[in-house]
Amino acid sequence: VITVPNAIDTDAFSPGVADESLQKELGIVPDDIVVLVAANFHGRKRPHDVVESAALALKKNRRLLYVMCGVGVLEDEIRQLCREKKIDGRFRFPGWIDYDRMPHFTRLADIAIIPSEVEGMARSYLEAMACGCVLVASDIPPAKELLDDGVTGLLFSMGDVGELAARTVEAASNRELRACMGERAREHVLPRSVERAVGAYVHEFEWVLNGGRSPGSNE
Repeated sequence: VITVPNAIDTDAFSPGVADESLQKELGIVPDDIVVLVAANFHGRKRPHDVVESAALALKKNRRLLYVMCGVGVLEDEIRQLCREKKIDGRFRFPGWIDYDRMPHFTRLADIAIIPSEVEGMARSYLEAMACGCVLVASDIPPAKELLDDGVTGLLFSMGDVGELAARTVEAASNRELRACMGERAREHVLPRSVERAVGAYVHEFEWVLNGGRSPGSNE
């Protein structure tokens, strides 16, 4: 069995200066610490956990601003929950984002949260890390495979909103931690570039077409 890891465009998804016009559009001010959630509003993505954890985290750090990108059947319910928790002023819901715009949204973020109960090797993990964000992810198998907890990102027990809040506050409270972890995260995912994945696919196709022998082999 040959595995070619999931890949992303590490040039498009890279650290950079935040888009000022997008910041203005979303009402983001320089003092905000932006938390990105890039996932559709479906149960397995656990968007309720984001809001429940935010209600706790905002008691510790009012600078947190949550940007939830996506659409889905739970969107109205999530917006209502924000109002009930009286934290809707610290949430932004930009809706569906075309993929070519996602690097701009990801570069807005200091922290990215993925609280899912089920994922493969999600591109959203890789994209956040490639942009130098601190990724806070539920401890499901693909996240544990990718992240070295406390080194290239932060893990929390899936469904534990208290721990999610604590890890969010931990990252938000330490700019140096965010910078160092973001740099290590990007270095960690650089080998998952599209170019390397394409090369790996070509190599394996040639191997199959060559009857299980390495390309150029006379054996």
